[in-house]
This record gives sequence, structure tokens and C-alpha cells, in this order.
Amino acid sequence: MILTVFIFGMSIAAAWPQNISQIKPESGNAGDSINMKDLPRIKMDALQGSGTAAHRLARYYGFVKMDFQKELYWERIAAENGDNPIYMYSYALTLRDLPNVDKNERARIHFWMKKAASQGFKPAIDYLKDNQKR
Repeated sequence: MILTVFIFGMSIAAAWPQNISQIKPESGNAGDSINMKDLPRIKMDALQGSGTAAHRLARYYGFVKMDFQKELYWERIAAENGDNPIYMYSYALTLRDLPNVDKNERARIHFWMKKAASQGFKPAIDYLKDNQKR
């Protein structure tokens, strides 16, 4: 479990934009903050297909604003935009960790894990192997 979290964290770090000079601390985790004047542009980028922008919004709402409904919304948009298997995997883990996960949500977890695995994302491949045995 700890190894999976570590690998996931390292994968996110590798995929995260390197230029963070535009990020301005507000509260919470400073690296996840977004300057309010940039928020509309980042939302539009996410809605027009940028997985990176959507994932950035998910982290902003989850870690800075502590608004978990918006975090889940933007996690889904990041996964749907499909430009990075890390976002698909992240969304699947977010769904998995919800309270009272029903069979429909379990089906979606499996769907997103399979999509991430189909792009060669090793943590998703490992997750599917580990959960196939159960």
C-alpha cells in the first residue's frame, strides 16, 4: 500500500507541469493554489480538453479549497480528457475511496483502471492484477 502511494506520487510529480512560477499561494498546499485571475482560463482549458488543467483544478479544489465535490468533478474531467493515464488512475482511486461504493461505481473504477493500464501505466496494471485475484 505504501509503495503504491509512493509510486503514484512519483508518477504525478513526473507528469506535473514544470513551470510553477504562475502558481500563487492562497492557503493550504501552496503548490496546488491557483491565482484567482487565472481560474477562468484554467477552467476553460480543462473544459476544452486539457487533462492537465482539469487535474490542476481537482488538486486546487481538493487540497486548497477542501471542496470534495468539485475535486471529484474535475478529476472526472481530467480522466475523460484522456491525455494522461495518471489522471484516469487518479480518478479511479478517488472513486475507490468514496464511502459506500456501489456496484456501478466499482464498474467505473475497473473501467478507468483498464483505460490507464491500456496506456501502459504500471500502477494501474498492478492494481488490476492484484484485484483480479480477489
